Amino acid sequence: MRRRSLFPFGAYNTNPGRFCTVPNNEPKGRPGCYGVYDLRNGKWYVGSTLNVADRRYDHEREVKHRGRMTFHFEARGSVESFVFVPLLYLVMDRWYLNEVETAMIYDLDSLTPSGYNQYASKRDEEYWRVMKTPEAKAKRRAKDAARAKRVFHTPEVTAKRNAALRNPEVQAAKSINQRKAFADPAFKKRQAAIMKEINSRPEVQAKRRASVQASWERRRLEHGPSGRKS
Repeated sequence: MRRRSLFPFGAYNTNPGRFCTVPNNEPKGRPGCYGVYDLRNGKWYVGSTLNVADRRYDHEREVKHRGRMTFHFEARGSVESFVFVPLLYLVMDRWYLNEVETAMIYDLDSLTPSGYNQYASKRDEEYWRVMKTPEAKAKRRAKDAARAKRVFHTPEVTAKRNAALRNPEVQAAKSINQRKAFADPAFKKRQAAIMKEINSRPEVQAKRRASVQASWERRRLEHGPSGRKS
C-alpha cells in the first residue's frame, strides 16, 4: 500500500467554507481528471469531467446538501480539510477521460478502503452488475427521494415552484410539450412501463389504499353510513 503522510503537492490555499486549492493550480473550465485529497487521513477521491471548475462547485454543493459519495459524508462539517486538485487536462481526445481516470485511481491508490473511489471505472462489469440489482436501485431511489425532499420541499422552494407553475405561459408551454411527447409511440410506451412499475410498488399501493380509505371516511362523516348524498 502506498505510504501516506504529507500532502503530496506541498502548500495549499485555505478557502473558508470551500475546498482548499493548490497555488498556481486553480481549477479551470476544461475537460480533465481531478482529485479530492483528505488532509486528515491521506485518502484520495479521483474523478473525471468535461469541466473541472464546475465539478468543484458541484462537489461542494453535494457536500452541503448531503451528496451520495463517501467523501461527501466525510467532508460534512469539515470541507476545509479537503483539497481539490486538478490532476490532468485533456486538450483533445476527451473520449479517453474514463481510461485516464482509471489510471489515476490506480496510481493514487484511491480505491476503498485506501481511498474514496468504490470502483476503478464505471465501465467495470462488477460496477454495473451491482448497480443493476433491485437492492441497489431501491437504495438509490430512497436516497434520491430523501435528498429531493430536503432540497426541494422547503416552504420557500415550494412556494416559488407553485407560483411558476400557475403562470399561464408556463402552463400553455407545458401542455404543448406534453402533447408533442405523447404523440411519439415509443415515448408513450416507455411512460406506460414506468407508471406500471411505480404502481406495482408495495409502498405506492399501500398509500393509495390509505388515501381511498380516508376519502370514504370523510364521505361517511358528511353523508352518513352509505357515503352517498341523500
